[in-house]
Amino acid sequence: MDVGPDLEKRTCPMREAGGCVRCPVCSVVSGFGGAGAFSDGKLNLSPEVGGDLAEYVGGEVNRLIEYVDSVYLELGAPRKVYGEDREKIDELKRRAFKQGFLLIPFR
Repeated sequence: MDVGPDLEKRTCPMREAGGCVRCPVCSVVSGFGGAGAFSDGKLNLSPEVGGDLAEYVGGEVNRLIEYVDSVYLELGAPRKVYGEDREKIDELKRRAFKQGFLLIPFR
């Protein structure tokens, strides 16, 4: 379900090499946490975004997402949630749909 080394063992040779060396598995953007887990801790808390997690864990997907969120919160992640203005979200969804896009709001 994951690629690359464990999060605490990931390194990037870019600084020493003076640029990206195109590693077969990028330690910065690959893996379960992706770039967010490696850098700023942003989490995708929706099963509709970023792949097919539900196919791997089935009906447990929402429970697992809530568990991961609770761990981050317990470790000091901010509790503020952005994008809770339902009217604004609905308007953005309509505008995206008119342009042929599907906007999937998530926290």
